[in-house]
Amino acid sequence: MTSDQSPPTGGCVQEAETTCGLTGLCDGAGECAQYGSDITCAGGTCSEGVVTGESACNGGGSCVAPDEVTCDPYLTCEAEACATSCVSTNDCIDGFVCNGGACVEPAAGQDGDDDGGCCASAPSNSPATPWLASFALLALVGLRRRRA
Repeated sequence: MTSDQSPPTGGCVQEAETTCGLTGLCDGAGECAQYGSDITCAGGTCSEGVVTGESACNGGGSCVAPDEVTCDPYLTCEAEACATSCVSTNDCIDGFVCNGGACVEPAAGQDGDDDGGCCASAPSNSPATPWLASFALLALVGLRRRRA
C-alpha cells in the first residue's frame, strides 16, 4: 500500500491537523501516517516583548513551538512580531527610552523618564530664568540703540 492510499477498513482514522496525530492515510510501511512538519498546529504569539512563531508538527505526533525570541530593546509587539518603533518609553525595556520613535539607551544625563520622543530638557522654572530673559532683552535694546 502506498502512502497516499487509505488504509483498509478499520485502519487509520484521520485526526485534526492541530493534534499532529494521524492523517488517515498509510505511511507506506504498513503504519498510519502522522502529520509532518509542513503542518502548522498552533499560531504564533507575542506577549510582553517575547515572540513565539507558529508551531509545527514533528511527524511523531507532537506540536513543537520554535524558540522564543525577545524583542529587545522593544517591549511591545505588532501582531505576532516584535515592534520596530515606539510611541513612549513604556514601549521599551528597562534602561531604554523612546527617542524619535526608536528605543535607545538614554544619553548621558538623561533620566530615562518618558520624554515624548524628545531628548531636549524642558525650560527651567528656576528664579534665574526671568533674570536671564531680562538681561537678554536689555542687551538687545542696547544693540539697537548703538546702530541707530
